[in-house]
Amino acid sequence: MRITQKAMVNSSLTGLNNNLTALVKVQNQLATGRVLNRPSDSPIDTNKSMQVRSDLGRVAQQDRNITDAQSRLDQTDSALQGLQDLLKRVQALTVQGLNTGGNDATSSAALATELTALRADMLGVANTSINGRPIFGGVTSGAVAYQPDGSYAGLGQGEGSTQDHPVLRRISDNEVLRVDVTGPEVFGPDGANLFAVVQGIADKLNTSPVDVAALSADLAALDAAQDRISTAQATVGARSSRVQKAAELNITRELALNAQRKDIEDVDIPKASMELSAQQLGYQASLAVTAKILQPTLMEFLR
Repeated sequence: MRITQKAMVNSSLTGLNNNLTALVKVQNQLATGRVLNRPSDSPIDTNKSMQVRSDLGRVAQQDRNITDAQSRLDQTDSALQGLQDLLKRVQALTVQGLNTGGNDATSSAALATELTALRADMLGVANTSINGRPIFGGVTSGAVAYQPDGSYAGLGQGEGSTQDHPVLRRISDNEVLRVDVTGPEVFGPDGANLFAVVQGIADKLNTSPVDVAALSADLAALDAAQDRISTAQATVGARSSRVQKAAELNITRELALNAQRKDIEDVDIPKASMELSAQQLGYQASLAVTAKILQPTLMEFLR
């Protein structure tokens, strides 16, 4: 087969261009610090990179959900502890009110006044909000969970009911966690909730003579309210523990995914540097060979 000068020139130029392309590719990798600068660099690795980045996006969203969940649970726990403190004072005043032998009408009225103030404080705790939403109001869009008369204004009447509207957060690919407790779960149902009980105690103390039997029943209702609050605290504590574990797992997963992404996308500097040196030597050799093959003049071609 006859090899013409034109064929030799074309072959040399093709090899020279291929070497130059490889050299430029390695230079770009070192300049950008990335192996993948465009999908055509490696379609398979590009697909892997997109999958890893999608996983990282989910992890980032779950991290935001975890942060929000922990904030809500911490705020709820703080509110419940404050409520417990107020309730203990209400119980103490109720026991004092039962001591009819040591209280006159003026003393009972003073107790009633303090109880009314404590009820207002409890309403303030019940309407504790985070990001403009009441923490005991479920998913309600309103600004308060309880009205001044003690009626529930939020959504959700307790887990399992047909009106339950819990606040949920996805904390992992496979777990969605409830991060709230509704007002009725903590304070009791409307008409017989903690606010109604405290108001009833104050009303009884303002009545002479004091109905001791009724106050005793109210004291039992306060004990039941304390049990509800303690149960809510235990529930919140368990959920908070679950959120903390999810946060730890999420951090571990994020580190693993970032390491995987770097293995796919980021350049290995020592390896790329050695490859650059090799490509430079190859390109220089190609230049030298091509310079001998390309005849610049007709006279040199005829020699």
